[in-house]
Amino acid sequence: MDDPHEHALVVKAFDLSYGPRGYVGGYIEWDSDQEMIAARQAAADLNGLTPRAIRRMTIDFVRGGGQIDQRAETRENHLDFAFYYRIILTAQGFPRGIFVELRLVDDDPEGPVVHIVSAHRQGG
Repeated sequence: MDDPHEHALVVKAFDLSYGPRGYVGGYIEWDSDQEMIAARQAAADLNGLTPRAIRRMTIDFVRGGGQIDQRAETRENHLDFAFYYRIILTAQGFPRGIFVELRLVDDDPEGPVVHIVSAHRQGG
């Protein structure tokens, strides 16, 4: 891990995303441009899982101790971010899991915000 402080902010966003009354909005959200793409992919690639379901699965996975990997961003069209984050959700019907890509978009230490930017069937 290259930036433990930034990684800790991502983890904090997940901690803030669930409160006494259930799921809380604003900390872990779909990137608005990607949510519609994800909705279309869901029918074909994700056995009909909705973006909302993927968001909840992502929150539950991380809050349940699932690993968030920090990766240096090297893709030419995403160099405005130093890192991206990924998790692999385990889910029935997905032998290798569901790959979820995340980005820290607001590094406010009191209320960090993470966007889900992609979710698809994990390849081989």
